Amino acid sequence: MTSSPEGLPARAAALDLLHAALSRRAGLDDALMRPPFSALPPRERGHARALVMAALRRLGPIDRLLDKKLQKPPPEAVRHILRLGAAELFWMQAPDFAVVSTSVDLAASRKETRPFKGLVNAVLRALARDGAPDVQP
Repeated sequence: MTSSPEGLPARAAALDLLHAALSRRAGLDDALMRPPFSALPPRERGHARALVMAALRRLGPIDRLLDKKLQKPPPEAVRHILRLGAAELFWMQAPDFAVVSTSVDLAASRKETRPFKGLVNAVLRALARDGAPDVQP
C-alpha cells in the first residue's frame, strides 16, 4: 500500500466523526472511541477533533456559503467534505492550497465521493478566492 498524502488520515477520521455527529444521537461520542479516529496518533486525533468541532460550531454559516456555490445539493458525504474544507479554510486558517488538495484527495479516496472530486475542487477554490465570510468566529 502506498503512503497517503499528509493529513489525509486525520481528515478521513474527521469526515467519519462529522457524519456520526450529524446522523445519530450520541454519534460523535461513540465515534471518538473507535477507529479510524481512535487509531490515529495523538496529534492527528487533535487535528481531526478540532476540524470537526469547527465545522459543527459554524454549520449554519458554512451551509449558507456552500449553498451559494452549489446549483443542486450534492450527496451527503460530499457536503461533509465541503463543510470540513470550509471550516479549515476560514476558521482554522489553513493554507488554501493545502485545504483544497487534501479535500480533493479525501473525495478521491472514497468510492461514493470520487465522482465529485472536481466539484470539491471547484467549490473550495471559489470559497478561497472569495475570502473569509463576514460572520462571527
